[in-house]
Amino acid sequence: MEELVYKALESDSTFAMAYSGLAGIYMAKNWNSKESYFNENYLDSVLILADKALSYDAHLDDAYLRRALYYNNTGNPEKAIIEFDRAINYNPNNWEAYRRKGSWVYLSSLYYSDYVKGLECLHKAVSLNHSGELVAILQELAYAYTYQAGFHEIGKKYYTESFKLHGDTMIYLDDIGSLEIQYGEFDKGMEKILKVYTKYPNNIWVAEKYFYHGQYEESLKYIMSIRNQA
Repeated sequence: MEELVYKALESDSTFAMAYSGLAGIYMAKNWNSKESYFNENYLDSVLILADKALSYDAHLDDAYLRRALYYNNTGNPEKAIIEFDRAINYNPNNWEAYRRKGSWVYLSSLYYSDYVKGLECLHKAVSLNHSGELVAILQELAYAYTYQAGFHEIGKKYYTESFKLHGDTMIYLDDIGSLEIQYGEFDKGMEKILKVYTKYPNNIWVAEKYFYHGQYEESLKYIMSIRNQA
């Protein structure tokens, strides 16, 4: 992908979308890199490339989205909101701008927390998205209703909508089991979590559930089981 973008720029050095695309590629490449993450300037290239794109096309929504992600990930959600809004202004169908603004700012930021706005943004993203990303957005919406807004029945509804698309029974059992445990139905929830464990016995989910419920001996049993498998 990166090679194709550079080839496009060789043909047209003023191709704004190519610069914005490079910004997205650079962010993705460095997102999980330990060396980059602990370098305070690791996202500077994203901003430089996004600004370059806007110098050729001041209406390019994707470039404003890249700037929004840059500001949010460098601890400036206020500027991020401005850039998200600019992206949406130039392209009202930019579902990713709605999604990131909802999940990464309003539902995650300490000082700009607003669950109503966050849920509104995620609902808008769902209404606009018709790609494979819809599953992830529905999962985020379900999580927000369940663990942030406190409406677990609505959360269950969106976990179910997501399941209809991804079709993975184990993911669904884990989602609903965790939800039931969160809302006081420990035994009912653990029944589902243990079904997941039978397929994935090397995970620590079961041990964590028992530990946080105060059942330390059960938790230790599963921890030792995982250790013995290593």
